[in-house]
Amino acid sequence: MCYDISFTAKLAALSASFPGLVMDEQLSIDSEKSIHIIGHSYGEHPIIYKDREDLHLHCRLMNWGCIPFYVKDEAAFSKQRAYMLNARSERILEDQSSYWHKIRNRRCLVPVSGFYEHRKLAGFKNKIPYYIELKEQPLFFLPGLYSVVELPDRETGEMLRRFTFTVITRAANSLLQQIHNDGDNKGRMPLLLPFELAR
Repeated sequence: MCYDISFTAKLAALSASFPGLVMDEQLSIDSEKSIHIIGHSYGEHPIIYKDREDLHLHCRLMNWGCIPFYVKDEAAFSKQRAYMLNARSERILEDQSSYWHKIRNRRCLVPVSGFYEHRKLAGFKNKIPYYIELKEQPLFFLPGLYSVVELPDRETGEMLRRFTFTVITRAANSLLQQIHNDGDNKGRMPLLLPFELAR
């Protein structure tokens, strides 16, 4: 599965890739932290999506790990959120009872410079991380789904709209099967889009 990504490109590269991209807010990226972004930290990442009102492409910071629109208590949902970092592509279309099927039209793009997968090797206590990037392409996009939920601010009680996202995964190709070879989700990889398909 994809729980670790990297984003070392400049934010200006997003606008260059998608002319007319609307920035929803003033974005800034901590280049030190964005070299290795860990999904289980539920941090913010710039996400490209089509706004449902003006139908233009927008970019905004969203938190990794979907919080479903029906959740009313984020703290009570926190243990389940680890399962919302990735969405199996098969469930989006085939499993009509899944949350992913319900939000299948809330598509987004997750810009990355690369992602990490971990390989189990005999004789090693820890898994070996592999950094995967596209040859001669410093920026590419992983498909995702996003969710919008209204939750109370813990300090003020004010209701705030929270944007969260998940990365879509698929069965691994022959190379990634060798790398992602252990764990409950072995043999999975993020879905990779050619740039024209991403557009």
